[in-house]
Amino acid sequence: MIPSNSLNLYHEILLLSLHDQEGTDVASQYLFALSGAILAELVLAESIAIKENDEHTVEVIDESSLHNHLLDQCLSTIASSDQPQSLGYWIEELTLAYDLKSLIANELCQQKILRRDENNVLWAFSETYYPELDPKPEREIKSRLEKLLFADEPEIDERTLILASLADSANLLEHNLGVLRVNEYRPKINEIEKHEYIGRAVENVRRAISENQVMFKLVKTLNTIKNP
Repeated sequence: MIPSNSLNLYHEILLLSLHDQEGTDVASQYLFALSGAILAELVLAESIAIKENDEHTVEVIDESSLHNHLLDQCLSTIASSDQPQSLGYWIEELTLAYDLKSLIANELCQQKILRRDENNVLWAFSETYYPELDPKPEREIKSRLEKLLFADEPEIDERTLILASLADSANLLEHNLGVLRVNEYRPKINEIEKHEYIGRAVENVRRAISENQVMFKLVKTLNTIKNP
């Protein structure tokens, strides 16, 4: 069971994806990283496995409840599929099927880490923002990442290593730790992300996120060309 009083990988990814004061997105591509973080949690919980085939097919190995509503929901969605699907399929499907940002942000609001604000636009539309109420959790996340990626003797733990790999796949390291600093340490970061703790399954999750980001950027570019 995943402790209910601790932040999951997807909570941490979302905190890294929002501007602290404004509560707006720092980038538009992080949604795939949220679904990837959910899949990584399911791998770590040994609820699913990712086969070593060309498609990286996702296989449900234990449907038992994790006593976590979002993870149980996503696990049920995967288990109810008529046929096994690829990792890339589930990263995209979970992103499209659920409003992951709102679901995860609401959990962080309940923990008094974020605040939900709404702004009416032209009296017809409303936009929702999630400014930070408690900066301590995100500071702790960034501190862990810095100790892992920049220290002469890195403090390596499994979850921070996986978080760094997922965040890197969505370009969140640059947004949070600085472009120049990340570029300076890029060779070291690449080596750290090859650590045995990452595991082949989680590495496949990270790679699938990156592939979906390329697809996302291509679709966005094509839509811009068609609708200038």
